[in-house]
Amino acid sequence: MNQLTISMNSSRLFFVLCLFSVFGLKAQNQDSLQRKIYETAVQKFKQANYTEAAAQFTQLINTNFSNKEVYVKRGIANFMLNDFAKAKADLDEAVKARINTEELFEYRGMSRYKLDDVAGAAGDLDKAVTMGGKDPEVFLTLGNAKFRLDNYKDAIINYDKAIAGGKKDAIIFNNRGKAKLNTKDLAGAEKDFTEALNIKSDYDKALENRAEARYQLKDWKGASTDFDKMIANGKSDADVFAKNGTAKFNLQDFKGCADALTKAVANGTKDKDVYRMLGLSLANVDACEDAAKALSSAVAMGLSDKEIFEKLDACQYKIKD
Repeated sequence: MNQLTISMNSSRLFFVLCLFSVFGLKAQNQDSLQRKIYETAVQKFKQANYTEAAAQFTQLINTNFSNKEVYVKRGIANFMLNDFAKAKADLDEAVKARINTEELFEYRGMSRYKLDDVAGAAGDLDKAVTMGGKDPEVFLTLGNAKFRLDNYKDAIINYDKAIAGGKKDAIIFNNRGKAKLNTKDLAGAEKDFTEALNIKSDYDKALENRAEARYQLKDWKGASTDFDKMIANGKSDADVFAKNGTAKFNLQDFKGCADALTKAVANGTKDKDVYRMLGLSLANVDACEDAAKALSSAVAMGLSDKEIFEKLDACQYKIKD
């Protein structure tokens, strides 16, 4: 090998080494710039400037930033911006990148719940809690998901944890009360509905639920008081009038019972017991013609109580006289 060949090979080697150095320096500079952008984006994220944070996280993703945690950060930013579909898509990418954190599953679960993927939400939030999650908002959302999946026992457990963590608004007490009502813990349900109404006195749904709990508890006075409020607030369906009339009948408020059950019948109720209580109440306030009609309807529907026939005979006798 002559001197000229050695010189040419050395020149080529030097050129290649220079080229690698240039590319290496450029990559180092890009990594350094990306890290600075990431730090700035995280700072904006912490300041709740989610729009700018999300934009910078997008810039990093588009330039192949090596830290895939960026998908988690952008996913949470999108969640905070109420873009739940984008939030879930980002968090899905984070899972594909083998990121496995409590925070990821918390926000993907809550995103899924917002997107009405209730079963998926419950799965993610269960996993987050198993990993140590203690955020009251997570327990609340998981409780709601379990409720919608008809798993009322687990719903109550998670509502308990949310309340213990400081979530004490009217809605959570109403929701827990409804779960208790569905599991026949009537006293516990009534207490929760009352707490919801103490927090928000005009909470119509809690009032309706408490009326039902009191009705099932045979707390006739409490139930009737709640039904009266519901009717005053504009509730006028047959079931409300029928149950209010039943409560008043058991309180021996025969005039009130007759008024309520007359409205129930006018709204389409065709229950034999409603006609029985209506007829007996009307008989007790000496409205014999209407009493006889109601009692005759009860008999035609199959009732044969001794009291019905006694009152019917008495009313018919009075009508003849």
